[in-house]
Amino acid sequence: MTRVRQLSNLHGCETIFMNGGSSEFLFLSLYHTDIDGEPTSPIDLSTINEIEWLLAPRSVIREKSVAKVHAKYTTGEVVIISDGSDGQPNRVQVTIAPYSTQNLVGAFRHQVIVTDGGGAQFVLGMGDIIINRRIQTT
Repeated sequence: MTRVRQLSNLHGCETIFMNGGSSEFLFLSLYHTDIDGEPTSPIDLSTINEIEWLLAPRSVIREKSVAKVHAKYTTGEVVIISDGSDGQPNRVQVTIAPYSTQNLVGAFRHQVIVTDGGGAQFVLGMGDIIINRRIQTT
């Protein structure tokens, strides 16, 4: 089963629930934000070098989170649908393959990192994903 989800931005986005081992497609719009975290303008993705989507266990603030799933633009798991260069909202599709979550269960955080043409990195926020164990027939 393939499920498609659309998120308007990563700041304050809703918790996503999914089953481990299922195909998932996340559609994200990425924005610059003000000091309160409110979206102000779409990020121009026409000159980026990399977009990374990371999924790591939700942990205590002082603990280091290590990604369990790492999708990248340069490897094809993150696709730019609209780059935002024309002032319209940009759209990015993240493909989560079934094999990447088949052994994951519990609470996770997801995060997007954009690297621009000059090499500067921008961390665009976090959201929660709850992965449930898939029900087996035997």
